[in-house]
Amino acid sequence: MSTFKIKDAERFCDEFLIHYVSSGFVRMSKRDIDVLVMYLLISDGQFELPKDIFDVSRKLCLTEARVRNLYQDVQLRYQQLNEENAKKSLVELIETRSFEIKEDRIMFFVRDPMLAQWIQNWVYRVNGITDSSFNQKIISIKFDVFKRMLNDITLDELPPVKGELAELNNKDDKKSKLDIFFKEFVSSAGKEAGSAVINTLVTVLKVYLGL
Repeated sequence: MSTFKIKDAERFCDEFLIHYVSSGFVRMSKRDIDVLVMYLLISDGQFELPKDIFDVSRKLCLTEARVRNLYQDVQLRYQQLNEENAKKSLVELIETRSFEIKEDRIMFFVRDPMLAQWIQNWVYRVNGITDSSFNQKIISIKFDVFKRMLNDITLDELPPVKGELAELNNKDDKKSKLDIFFKEFVSSAGKEAGSAVINTLVTVLKVYLGL
């Protein structure tokens, strides 16, 4: 197993003792301690999750699934991902091309388990279904469901927009405009000329999501 040189050993020890004692001395289970230590290692800058899941599994001699589960518990207990940040992360998935388009579906590669939960929740809110049966890190959503999801999570009151996207200020036809951008995205995202379409959709989503 790899050894770690803690960058801020005093802070690491202080936080460990604070959480350990506050939970009730000797009452923490091994699982609780594992989650706490993972949180402290992340806070100390040892790992950048979820990006480093493979490296963490190698260094800690754990399966990637175990690391993802620990990281999910870390987020639930110590690093709650709120909805606004989840929306930002969704836009980043589109911006970084972390998806594939196959037939009538968009397939996102999602490393962050909490983001995956948010996406699944948004889909359920519009009576849709996600498919992660092949790979837990890949979330497959039908186009029509994804379009409904985007419309559902956008703002009711849009901030004023200037410049080329000033036409988005009219909230009454927000849905129709989003439909147009989305249709162009689906038809062009996988082609060489798709970059401009993706960038436009990202810009529009940032406005509509209030980011």
